[in-house]
Amino acid sequence: MAAIGAMYSRDKYGGLAIALNELVRRVIIYTREKDQRAMFDLRFAQASLLQSVFGLFCGSRMLYQHAEISRGSLVTAARRMHLLRPSLSFVKELQKNGNEFSEEELKKAQADDEERRNLGWGIYLYDMQISALLNVAPLLSVGEINVPLPSGDEAGRGHQPSALDMNLGQDGPNFREVLESLLLKGKLSQPLSSFGLSIVAYTLYRLCTDAAVFDSVLPASRPPRENPYRLAFPPTFRFNPQQLLDQLSASCHSLPNKPNTLILSVTALSHLGHIQFTWPNFLQNIKVAAGKSGTDESKADAREWVRARIEEDPVITRGSDNSAASDWIQHGGEIAFQGLGSMSELTISKVLSIFIERLESMSWGIAQRFKHVLLSLQREE
Repeated sequence: MAAIGAMYSRDKYGGLAIALNELVRRVIIYTREKDQRAMFDLRFAQASLLQSVFGLFCGSRMLYQHAEISRGSLVTAARRMHLLRPSLSFVKELQKNGNEFSEEELKKAQADDEERRNLGWGIYLYDMQISALLNVAPLLSVGEINVPLPSGDEAGRGHQPSALDMNLGQDGPNFREVLESLLLKGKLSQPLSSFGLSIVAYTLYRLCTDAAVFDSVLPASRPPRENPYRLAFPPTFRFNPQQLLDQLSASCHSLPNKPNTLILSVTALSHLGHIQFTWPNFLQNIKVAAGKSGTDESKADAREWVRARIEEDPVITRGSDNSAASDWIQHGGEIAFQGLGSMSELTISKVLSIFIERLESMSWGIAQRFKHVLLSLQREE
């Protein structure tokens, strides 16, 4: 937690974040090697998940690689600890005893169950995030999950159950029931928390990646122009998961909840789905065309392939029939630089003035020399 706090601190502690996280990573490895049972301890698994999430997004190549490696151990812990299965429940154990229990005991049992489930959902989300980021298969399967979705933030506000009402039925909606309602009825059975919405969105995206798994093997053709969704799903799915993801994204725009990263991830996945599934291997060809990998010949082939797809059907490829889309693609949209302002309002003179003003507040001698250089450039401009 100290490493995460340092990363987002407004003080000069950002440089400590990666070092602190690396220290935590080594302590985790040492503890696990000393006692294998630690791997299945709740607090240990929570620390491992936090450290891995930080490593995945902090910008350190080394910690990123370790975060990718730790995914397997976290998923194993979730399975062995039955975090996403109903087989272990403190509330059920309390009810099995047959003895009377107090409201405080019931609250504690429910809190313990929720803590375990939230850890399991955190691991599930982490697994899905790596899967979407790297375009690789997730380790956890959808079929092995059978617990309520997270609740307790904005979805559960204003509801204070009495002691008699507190039971398992008061938990959030079951994951399987929500998924069944979406795929068979095309709608959510009840409102979800931000955490729950993000989990459902990643699950729908995962169903799309499963449907696209043979894109590299079997030939695929574009559907009719009026249908923007080309993936084929089992006949038991009455509603297209990718279309449901788009609808979920659109519904998030009108939520009364304060925007957060979990809500934004729903919209991000919707956009990623259009890029990923519009054509077989579309995103991979874009990466090669952009020069991220491949030989000169493969880059040229990829650019030609992307150009041909755009010319063949620009509306489907771009995901928009707005006439302004071409202008935006050619010239870009509004860009703002932190501390400088909007790019459309930046001139050479203004940029130089901003940096001259900042150098004036520095007491170093070299800062004054740099300031004179910028003043000379400003006069010439």
